[in-house]
Amino acid sequence: MIGVWLWSAAWADPVALRGLRDEPTVVLGLHDLSASIRLGEVGVAATVRTDRGAVDVAVGRRWQLRRGSRGWQIDGGVSGGLIVPLVRPTLGLTATPFIAAGPVQSGWAIQGVIAAPLAVTAVGEARLPLLFELQGAGTVGRVTIGPRFGVGPVVTPGTDTSFATEGALVVSLAPKHVTR
Repeated sequence: MIGVWLWSAAWADPVALRGLRDEPTVVLGLHDLSASIRLGEVGVAATVRTDRGAVDVAVGRRWQLRRGSRGWQIDGGVSGGLIVPLVRPTLGLTATPFIAAGPVQSGWAIQGVIAAPLAVTAVGEARLPLLFELQGAGTVGRVTIGPRFGVGPVVTPGTDTSFATEGALVVSLAPKHVTR
């Protein structure tokens, strides 16, 4: 039972892959520090819990599903990776499907996100959250910066359902465009 309780606290979520912009992103959160970069069509993220409970490395892809004439857009994405819970050393796999919607303009953006950062370890422990997130940002030059908040239920088999809250500052940096 103690191992299951520890596992419920030892998870990492590649939040940087769900940023407002599909650009290199750093998320400075209360519970996680996450950074991502683009490698062609996919993003790669590394995450560490601020309490040093787990580390995670993930790859993911984001698609623009629909864009309206007034800047509203709907994005979907998925990521997957490896997690190492440090409070009870083992290996695990993560999968995070998400959908995001809201106005995305050149100078600002706001999106509501529904994400399910699932994790399962090699010894069969699982963490099944459903997060409802809100993120907004303004852009100045190449930098986009803004807050991100998330809440939702977390099911960890063998324990009671808990409630997760997350708060973070998200910073993205658009790459320089080289003109010839």
